[in-house]
Amino acid sequence: MVSIYGGSGGGGFDYVQDPQPQDPQEGEEWYDTGSDSAFVYDGSAWVEQTITDHSKLSGISSSDHHSRYTDAEAAAAAPVAGIRGGFDSTNVSGDGDTATLSIGNAVPWRLYIFVNSGGSYNGETRTTATLYYENGGSNSYYVNILGGQMGSSSNTYTAPMWGEFEQGKRIDRIECSFTQDPSDSDAYGSVEFHYLEWF
Repeated sequence: MVSIYGGSGGGGFDYVQDPQPQDPQEGEEWYDTGSDSAFVYDGSAWVEQTITDHSKLSGISSSDHHSRYTDAEAAAAAPVAGIRGGFDSTNVSGDGDTATLSIGNAVPWRLYIFVNSGGSYNGETRTTATLYYENGGSNSYYVNILGGQMGSSSNTYTAPMWGEFEQGKRIDRIECSFTQDPSDSDAYGSVEFHYLEWF
């Protein structure tokens, strides 16, 4: 059997041979060509460095590792992220009419609310949409037919709420109400929303 002793031969090992080296120095390395194993001399014995079985790991037992996931468990532990959305709308007409839109307890990152008042342009008819958060707080948006907040000649206001709603908060509901001026006999209102959220 060819043996290499000392120096830097044998791919960095001090000994590359089948028989156990004689008179080694602490820290020297031996590659056993008979068992295809690597050893380091600790001053009193050759300590194997080749790990081929879990039992050769000192201080670690198989119970220190988590059990293997099934495909179903892995899917549940690391669900694929995606985007989903929701939509709802309602019409309100007649003084004091109210309606509630359900947003499904979403935590949206984009929310669009469309508030509309239409009909005759004589009085101060108003459509209001109020966004309520699950743990309190709200934002209110309204449209007058004439001359009021968010009013215009097109009598439609689009509130994209781009950063105007409190992002990261779960939304409970959107309440809609309609206040009709007596002079606006054919007035009406409508509210709709669209949202996107991560899941």
